[in-house]
Amino acid sequence: LGGVLEKLLPKLLAYIGSTSLQPVRAQLLQILGHVMQRCKSNVAIPLPTMAILRMLYDSEKEELIAVPAFTKNFCVAFLELGLPRVTSSEESHLVLPCLMNLIDCTPPTIPLSSQLVHILLSYLMAISSSHFSVPDSACKYVSKTGQSS
Repeated sequence: LGGVLEKLLPKLLAYIGSTSLQPVRAQLLQILGHVMQRCKSNVAIPLPTMAILRMLYDSEKEELIAVPAFTKNFCVAFLELGLPRVTSSEESHLVLPCLMNLIDCTPPTIPLSSQLVHILLSYLMAISSSHFSVPDSACKYVSKTGQSS
């Protein structure tokens, strides 16, 4: 299932925000709801966290990507599920800078900002208690921003 989600989940997330056809949107919601339910109940299923982050943040231009609210909300929900599943130190060193840059580019006045900070802090707590270390850049970032909730 992980391989299928790696290929299809980003496409489904992008498509749900772009379609205005109600029957198609209803089916997409049903599919995403089913995937979410399966992923919540089985933590062994990997999620494409980097691909989801890339839907929200353009690392080359260092800016937010304008995506419909529907897509953004689902991306955040899947990030919340997927980040704790990033198990290797190598993956962590790729995901954390992208997430921190996304937070930096997000205006603090919109709800997405606080959701992303919460996701980052939860992830940092999870990996600090696991078998690999928190990258120094993440520690410096959290202390620099002073954001704690």
